[in-house]
Amino acid sequence: MSILPQNIVIPRPSAPADPVGDAEPVKPEPTVQEAKADPIAVSNTAFLDVIFKALPEDLVPLVRSKRGDPTEGGWFALPMGDVDSQCPSDANNYFNCSSFLAQEDGSGSAKIEHFGAYHALVLDDVGTKVSRDRLEGFTPTWEIETSPGNYQVGVVLDPPLRSPAEVTALQQAVMAAELCDKGAGGKSRWMRLPD
Repeated sequence: MSILPQNIVIPRPSAPADPVGDAEPVKPEPTVQEAKADPIAVSNTAFLDVIFKALPEDLVPLVRSKRGDPTEGGWFALPMGDVDSQCPSDANNYFNCSSFLAQEDGSGSAKIEHFGAYHALVLDDVGTKVSRDRLEGFTPTWEIETSPGNYQVGVVLDPPLRSPAEVTALQQAVMAAELCDKGAGGKSRWMRLPD
């Protein structure tokens, strides 16, 4: 699995309007979208710090980790703490796109009634089910290759959405535009971590 440094944007200097004499116009530097970016390694902690930088005090992000076949047995939501210990690199590791009300007993709960804020919109299956051409002009915060040629493309919402109605409207618009499958809605959406 690799992550591309999509959140790095190289500013494009503008060329002078009227070059003086024989001087050549300044050629703008390429943006990340024009340059062929190599994947970079990023820890799960650093990744989540970017997504949850605007975290209201009463809310907690949630992670999940499971070794072996992720389709067998149960999964437990954990309040984000020492993520690199909670989500070791030899396990299947996920984060929730939302943060939730902190539970009195310190446990994590991704139930809808505990929804607090929606921090990241993620488009799944870009490259296989969703053509990359459909994202022209869209600058994602990150891109994770989850299998050969198949990507999760995400954008951090700043500020995060606190209104359930706004989250629903955003997700419905993305699904109506066929930028993700119809199962990609919901305020409690689990997505893969980079490591």
